[in-house]
Amino acid sequence: MYKLTLSDGRTVEATADHKWRVFRYRHKQHSWNGKNEKREIREIELTTEEIFELTKNKSYKTNRCRIKTRFSVPFNNQEVPIDAYTMGFLLGDGSLTKTSNHKAYFVQSAEDYESIKHLFPYKVDKQYGITYAVNIPNAKQIIKGLDLLDKTSDNKFIPDCYKYNCEEIRIAVLNGLLDTDGSITKDYGVIEYVSKSYQLAQDVRWLLFSLGINNSLHVKYIKGTPYYRVYIYCSGEEHRLFCIPRKKERISIKKSTPFALSKVQYTYIDKVEKIEDKVSKCVTVDAEDHVYMVGDFIETKNCRGKRANLILFEEAGSFKELSAAWQIARPSVEIDGRAFATMI
Repeated sequence: MYKLTLSDGRTVEATADHKWRVFRYRHKQHSWNGKNEKREIREIELTTEEIFELTKNKSYKTNRCRIKTRFSVPFNNQEVPIDAYTMGFLLGDGSLTKTSNHKAYFVQSAEDYESIKHLFPYKVDKQYGITYAVNIPNAKQIIKGLDLLDKTSDNKFIPDCYKYNCEEIRIAVLNGLLDTDGSITKDYGVIEYVSKSYQLAQDVRWLLFSLGINNSLHVKYIKGTPYYRVYIYCSGEEHRLFCIPRKKERISIKKSTPFALSKVQYTYIDKVEKIEDKVSKCVTVDAEDHVYMVGDFIETKNCRGKRANLILFEEAGSFKELSAAWQIARPSVEIDGRAFATMI
Protein backbone atom coordinates (compact mmCIF):
# COMPACT_ATOMS: atom_id res chain seq x y z
CA MET A 1 0.00 0.00 0.00
CA TYR A 2 1.01 3.59 -0.63
CA LYS A 3 0.00 6.95 0.81
CA LEU A 4 -0.23 9.89 -1.60
CA THR A 5 0.01 13.42 -0.21
CA LEU A 6 -1.29 16.26 -2.35
CA SER A 7 -0.02 19.84 -2.39
CA ASP A 8 -3.19 21.05 -0.62
CA GLY A 9 -2.69 18.64 2.28
CA ARG A 10 -5.21 15.99 1.30
CA THR A 11 -4.08 12.36 1.48
CA VAL A 12 -5.31 9.12 -0.02
CA GLU A 13 -4.16 5.52 0.24
CA ALA A 14 -3.96 3.20 -2.77
CA THR A 15 -2.50 -0.09 -3.92
CA ALA A 16 0.60 -0.27 -6.12
CA ASP A 17 -1.37 -1.09 -9.29
CA HIS A 18 -4.12 1.49 -8.78
CA LYS A 19 -4.46 3.75 -11.83
CA TRP A 20 -4.44 7.54 -11.83
CA ARG A 21 -5.22 10.02 -14.58
CA VAL A 22 -2.51 12.64 -14.18
CA PHE A 23 -1.10 15.55 -16.16
CA ARG A 24 2.59 16.35 -16.69
CA TYR A 25 4.72 18.46 -18.96
CA ARG A 26 6.12 16.74 -22.00
CA HIS A 27 9.89 16.31 -22.07
CA LYS A 28 11.80 19.42 -23.04
CA GLN A 29 12.23 19.72 -26.76
CA HIS A 30 14.88 21.83 -28.45
CA SER A 31 14.29 23.76 -31.65
CA TRP A 32 16.90 24.14 -34.39
CA ASN A 33 18.32 27.29 -32.79
CA GLY A 34 18.83 25.57 -29.44
CA LYS A 35 16.03 27.35 -27.60
CA ASN A 36 13.51 25.41 -25.55
CA GLU A 37 10.06 25.25 -27.06
CA LYS A 38 7.03 25.96 -24.90
CA ARG A 39 6.21 22.88 -22.87
CA GLU A 40 2.73 21.42 -23.12
CA ILE A 41 0.87 19.54 -20.44
CA ARG A 42 -0.29 16.10 -21.51
CA GLU A 43 -2.66 13.60 -19.93
CA ILE A 44 -1.20 10.21 -19.04
CA GLU A 45 -2.27 7.16 -17.05
CA LEU A 46 0.08 5.94 -14.32
CA THR A 47 -0.13 3.43 -11.50
CA THR A 48 0.63 4.40 -7.92
CA GLU A 49 3.92 2.52 -8.10
CA GLU A 50 4.93 4.34 -11.28
CA ILE A 51 4.25 7.70 -9.62
CA PHE A 52 6.24 6.53 -6.58
CA GLU A 53 9.23 5.80 -8.82
CA LEU A 54 8.93 9.23 -10.46
CA THR A 55 9.05 10.99 -7.09
CA LYS A 56 12.50 9.51 -6.47
CA ASN A 57 13.95 11.66 -9.26
CA LYS A 58 15.39 15.03 -8.29
CA SER A 59 13.64 16.60 -11.29
CA TYR A 60 10.20 15.58 -10.02
CA LYS A 61 9.74 18.84 -8.07
CA THR A 62 9.89 20.81 -11.33
CA ASN A 63 7.47 18.49 -13.15
CA ARG A 64 5.11 17.02 -10.59
CA CYS A 65 2.12 14.86 -11.49
CA ARG A 66 -1.08 16.88 -11.41
CA ILE A 67 -4.64 15.78 -10.73
CA LYS A 68 -7.30 17.83 -12.45
CA THR A 69 -9.92 19.70 -10.46
CA ARG A 70 -13.37 18.28 -11.09
CA PHE A 71 -16.80 19.85 -11.26
CA SER A 72 -19.28 20.38 -8.44
CA VAL A 73 -20.44 17.11 -6.89
CA PRO A 74 -24.23 16.62 -6.90
CA PHE A 75 -25.93 15.65 -3.65
CA ASN A 76 -29.67 15.20 -3.15
CA ASN A 77 -31.60 18.18 -1.86
CA GLN A 78 -32.82 17.91 1.73
CA GLU A 79 -34.61 20.34 4.01
CA VAL A 80 -32.55 22.28 6.53
CA PRO A 81 -33.88 23.61 9.85
CA ILE A 82 -32.45 27.13 9.39
CA ASP A 83 -32.01 28.98 6.11
CA ALA A 84 -28.57 28.11 4.69
CA TYR A 85 -27.27 31.67 4.22
CA THR A 86 -28.43 32.61 7.72
CA MET A 87 -26.69 29.54 9.11
CA GLY A 88 -23.45 30.54 7.40
CA PHE A 89 -23.77 34.02 8.88
CA LEU A 90 -24.34 32.65 12.39
CA LEU A 91 -21.34 30.34 12.07
CA GLY A 92 -19.26 33.31 10.96
CA ASP A 93 -20.20 36.35 13.04
CA GLY A 94 -23.03 34.93 15.11
CA SER A 95 -23.12 34.30 18.84
CA LEU A 96 -24.41 30.79 19.57
CA THR A 97 -23.96 31.26 23.31
CA LYS A 98 -26.60 34.00 23.56
CA THR A 99 -29.29 32.30 21.46
CA SER A 100 -32.74 32.62 23.03
CA ASN A 101 -35.93 30.70 22.29
CA HIS A 102 -36.69 32.69 19.15
CA LYS A 103 -33.67 34.94 18.54
CA ALA A 104 -30.11 34.46 17.35
CA TYR A 105 -27.57 37.26 17.24
CA PHE A 106 -24.84 38.35 14.86
CA VAL A 107 -22.67 41.40 14.23
CA GLN A 108 -22.17 43.20 10.92
CA SER A 109 -21.41 46.69 9.73
CA ALA A 110 -24.49 48.74 8.86
CA GLU A 111 -23.34 49.30 5.27
CA ASP A 112 -22.71 45.62 4.56
CA TYR A 113 -25.93 44.54 6.26
CA GLU A 114 -27.99 46.92 4.11
CA SER A 115 -26.53 45.35 0.97
CA ILE A 116 -27.50 41.78 1.90
CA LYS A 117 -30.50 42.13 4.25
CA HIS A 118 -32.82 40.84 1.51
CA LEU A 119 -31.10 37.44 1.76
CA PHE A 120 -32.47 36.76 5.26
CA PRO A 121 -35.93 35.11 5.12
CA TYR A 122 -36.53 36.17 8.73
CA LYS A 123 -37.32 39.42 10.49
CA VAL A 124 -34.09 41.05 11.64
CA ASP A 125 -34.00 43.71 14.36
CA LYS A 126 -31.10 46.04 15.04
CA GLN A 127 -30.10 45.85 18.71
CA TYR A 128 -27.27 48.24 19.43
CA GLY A 129 -24.16 49.31 17.56
CA ILE A 130 -23.46 46.64 14.94
CA THR A 131 -25.42 43.87 16.68
CA TYR A 132 -28.53 42.40 15.04
CA ALA A 133 -31.13 39.87 16.21
CA VAL A 134 -32.62 37.48 13.68
CA ASN A 135 -36.04 36.10 14.65
CA ILE A 136 -36.01 32.33 14.04
CA PRO A 137 -38.91 30.28 15.46
CA ASN A 138 -37.60 27.76 18.02
CA ALA A 139 -34.06 29.02 17.39
CA LYS A 140 -32.57 27.66 20.61
CA GLN A 141 -34.13 24.23 20.21
CA ILE A 142 -32.99 23.94 16.59
CA ILE A 143 -29.43 25.05 17.31
CA LYS A 144 -29.29 22.65 20.25
CA GLY A 145 -30.49 19.84 17.99
CA LEU A 146 -27.62 20.63 15.60
CA ASP A 147 -25.21 20.41 18.57
CA LEU A 148 -24.19 24.05 18.02
CA LEU A 149 -25.64 25.59 21.16
CA ASP A 150 -22.97 27.39 23.20
CA LYS A 151 -20.33 26.68 20.56
CA THR A 152 -17.75 29.45 20.32
CA SER A 153 -15.35 30.64 17.63
CA ASP A 154 -12.95 27.87 18.73
CA ASN A 155 -15.23 24.90 18.11
CA LYS A 156 -17.94 25.80 15.60
CA PHE A 157 -18.57 23.46 12.68
CA ILE A 158 -20.92 22.99 9.71
CA PRO A 159 -23.64 20.39 10.42
CA ASP A 160 -23.77 17.45 8.00
CA CYS A 161 -27.26 18.31 6.77
CA TYR A 162 -25.79 21.45 5.20
CA LYS A 163 -22.70 19.71 3.81
CA TYR A 164 -24.37 16.70 2.21
CA ASN A 165 -26.92 18.77 0.37
CA CYS A 166 -27.57 20.21 -3.07
CA GLU A 167 -25.21 22.76 -4.62
CA GLU A 168 -27.59 25.65 -3.86
CA ILE A 169 -27.54 24.93 -0.11
CA ARG A 170 -23.77 24.44 0.02
CA ILE A 171 -23.15 27.70 -1.85
CA ALA A 172 -25.54 29.61 0.43
CA VAL A 173 -23.75 28.38 3.58
CA LEU A 174 -20.40 29.26 2.01
CA ASN A 175 -21.70 32.72 1.08
CA GLY A 176 -22.68 33.41 4.69
CA LEU A 177 -19.28 32.27 5.96
CA LEU A 178 -17.27 34.25 3.40
CA ASP A 179 -19.43 37.37 3.74
CA THR A 180 -18.52 37.38 7.44
CA ASP A 181 -15.06 35.84 7.90
CA GLY A 182 -13.82 35.90 4.31
CA SER A 183 -11.79 38.60 2.58
CA ILE A 184 -10.47 39.45 -0.88
CA THR A 185 -7.58 41.85 -1.43
CA LYS A 186 -7.93 44.98 -3.54
CA ASP A 187 -4.69 44.48 -5.47
CA TYR A 188 -4.53 40.86 -6.68
CA GLY A 189 -7.89 39.51 -5.55
CA VAL A 190 -6.41 37.00 -3.10
CA ILE A 191 -9.28 35.26 -1.30
CA GLU A 192 -8.85 34.12 2.28
CA TYR A 193 -11.14 32.64 4.92
CA VAL A 194 -10.00 32.79 8.57
CA SER A 195 -11.33 30.92 11.60
CA LYS A 196 -10.15 30.03 15.10
CA SER A 197 -11.96 26.69 14.72
CA TYR A 198 -9.90 24.01 13.00
CA GLN A 199 -13.01 21.94 12.32
CA LEU A 200 -14.89 24.87 10.77
CA ALA A 201 -11.91 25.66 8.53
CA GLN A 202 -11.80 22.04 7.41
CA ASP A 203 -15.56 22.08 6.79
CA VAL A 204 -15.17 25.18 4.62
CA ARG A 205 -12.45 23.36 2.67
CA TRP A 206 -14.78 20.38 2.27
CA LEU A 207 -17.51 22.63 0.86
CA LEU A 208 -15.06 24.21 -1.59
CA PHE A 209 -13.70 20.88 -2.81
CA SER A 210 -17.26 19.56 -3.22
CA LEU A 211 -17.98 22.58 -5.43
CA GLY A 212 -14.88 21.97 -7.56
CA ILE A 213 -12.88 24.87 -6.05
CA ASN A 214 -9.25 24.33 -5.04
CA ASN A 215 -7.90 25.67 -1.76
CA SER A 216 -5.15 25.24 0.80
CA LEU A 217 -4.90 25.54 4.59
CA HIS A 218 -2.27 27.46 6.54
CA VAL A 219 -1.94 28.26 10.25
CA LYS A 220 -0.85 31.56 11.73
CA TYR A 221 -0.27 32.05 15.44
CA ILE A 222 -1.16 35.40 17.00
CA LYS A 223 -0.17 35.73 20.66
CA GLY A 224 -0.12 31.93 20.91
CA THR A 225 -3.60 31.45 19.40
CA PRO A 226 -3.83 29.51 16.13
CA TYR A 227 -5.83 31.03 13.29
CA TYR A 228 -6.66 28.71 10.41
CA ARG A 229 -6.44 30.45 7.05
CA VAL A 230 -8.00 28.91 3.96
CA TYR A 231 -6.71 30.35 0.68
CA ILE A 232 -9.19 29.91 -2.16
CA TYR A 233 -8.05 29.51 -5.76
CA CYS A 234 -10.47 30.50 -8.50
CA SER A 235 -10.65 32.43 -11.75
CA GLY A 236 -12.01 35.94 -12.27
CA GLU A 237 -15.24 34.38 -13.57
CA GLU A 238 -16.04 32.62 -10.27
CA HIS A 239 -19.06 34.48 -8.85
CA ARG A 240 -20.41 31.89 -6.40
CA LEU A 241 -18.37 32.89 -3.35
CA PHE A 242 -19.59 36.25 -2.06
CA CYS A 243 -22.88 38.12 -1.83
CA ILE A 244 -21.65 41.39 -0.28
CA PRO A 245 -21.10 43.65 -3.34
CA ARG A 246 -17.78 45.20 -2.23
CA LYS A 247 -16.26 41.71 -2.00
CA LYS A 248 -17.96 40.20 -5.02
CA GLU A 249 -16.82 43.03 -7.31
CA ARG A 250 -13.15 42.30 -6.60
CA ILE A 251 -13.32 38.78 -8.05
CA SER A 252 -12.87 40.17 -11.55
CA ILE A 253 -9.42 41.60 -10.72
CA LYS A 254 -7.92 38.17 -10.06
CA LYS A 255 -4.79 37.51 -12.12
CA SER A 256 -4.83 34.93 -14.92
CA THR A 257 -1.14 34.07 -15.00
CA PRO A 258 -0.14 30.48 -15.84
CA PHE A 259 0.93 29.95 -12.22
CA ALA A 260 -2.37 31.26 -10.85
CA LEU A 261 -4.43 29.20 -13.29
CA SER A 262 -2.47 26.04 -12.48
CA LYS A 263 -3.66 26.32 -8.86
CA VAL A 264 -7.23 26.69 -10.09
CA GLN A 265 -7.14 23.76 -12.50
CA TYR A 266 -4.87 21.23 -10.80
CA THR A 267 -3.70 19.75 -7.53
CA TYR A 268 -0.16 18.37 -7.37
CA ILE A 269 0.97 15.01 -6.03
CA ASP A 270 3.78 16.10 -3.71
CA LYS A 271 4.76 12.85 -2.07
CA VAL A 272 4.18 9.10 -2.34
CA GLU A 273 5.35 6.82 0.46
CA LYS A 274 5.05 3.13 1.20
CA ILE A 275 2.92 2.15 4.18
CA GLU A 276 2.03 -1.18 5.72
CA ASP A 277 -0.21 -3.50 3.73
CA LYS A 278 -3.87 -3.61 4.66
CA VAL A 279 -7.18 -4.88 3.32
CA SER A 280 -8.44 -2.57 0.57
CA LYS A 281 -11.17 -2.32 -2.04
CA CYS A 282 -10.76 -1.45 -5.67
CA VAL A 283 -13.76 -0.04 -7.51
CA THR A 284 -14.75 -0.08 -11.16
CA VAL A 285 -17.57 2.30 -12.13
CA ASP A 286 -19.78 2.35 -15.18
CA ALA A 287 -18.63 5.68 -16.67
CA GLU A 288 -17.36 6.51 -20.13
CA ASP A 289 -14.15 8.10 -18.83
CA HIS A 290 -13.78 5.48 -16.03
CA VAL A 291 -13.17 8.33 -13.57
CA TYR A 292 -14.61 8.71 -10.07
CA MET A 293 -13.72 10.43 -6.79
CA VAL A 294 -12.27 9.09 -3.56
CA GLY A 295 -11.58 10.64 -0.16
CA ASP A 296 -12.04 14.39 -0.09
CA PHE A 297 -13.10 14.65 -3.75
CA ILE A 298 -9.82 13.39 -5.25
CA GLU A 299 -10.16 12.25 -8.86
CA THR A 300 -8.99 8.73 -9.65
CA LYS A 301 -9.59 6.07 -12.29
CA ASN A 302 -10.97 2.54 -12.66
CA CYS A 303 -8.23 0.20 -11.51
CA ARG A 304 -9.61 -2.85 -13.25
CA GLY A 305 -11.05 -3.38 -16.75
CA LYS A 306 -12.46 -0.66 -18.96
CA ARG A 307 -16.01 -1.96 -18.95
CA ALA A 308 -18.55 -2.50 -16.22
CA ASN A 309 -22.31 -2.78 -16.22
CA LEU A 310 -22.50 -2.49 -12.44
CA ILE A 311 -20.18 -1.36 -9.71
CA LEU A 312 -17.62 -4.07 -8.95
CA PHE A 313 -15.83 -4.37 -5.64
CA GLU A 314 -12.70 -6.47 -5.66
CA GLU A 315 -11.29 -7.50 -2.31
CA ALA A 316 -7.54 -7.46 -1.85
CA GLY A 317 -6.07 -9.35 1.05
CA SER A 318 -7.48 -11.94 3.40
CA PHE A 319 -11.20 -12.43 2.79
CA LYS A 320 -12.67 -15.90 3.22
CA GLU A 321 -15.82 -15.04 1.25
CA LEU A 322 -13.86 -13.85 -1.80
CA SER A 323 -14.86 -16.77 -4.02
CA ALA A 324 -18.56 -16.26 -3.34
CA ALA A 325 -18.24 -12.49 -3.86
CA TRP A 326 -16.50 -13.06 -7.18
CA GLN A 327 -19.29 -15.32 -8.45
CA ILE A 328 -21.82 -12.60 -7.64
CA ALA A 329 -19.79 -9.87 -9.35
CA ARG A 330 -18.71 -11.92 -12.36
CA PRO A 331 -21.92 -11.66 -14.47
CA SER A 332 -21.82 -7.87 -14.33
CA VAL A 333 -18.32 -7.67 -15.82
CA GLU A 334 -18.33 -10.63 -18.18
CA ILE A 335 -18.62 -9.97 -21.92
CA ASP A 336 -18.34 -12.75 -24.50
CA GLY A 337 -16.92 -15.12 -21.94
CA ARG A 338 -14.26 -12.69 -20.76
CA ALA A 339 -14.40 -10.87 -17.43
CA PHE A 340 -12.88 -7.40 -17.23
CA ALA A 341 -11.65 -7.75 -13.67
CA THR A 342 -9.09 -9.68 -11.70
CA MET A 343 -9.57 -12.07 -8.83
CA ILE A 344 -6.81 -11.89 -6.25
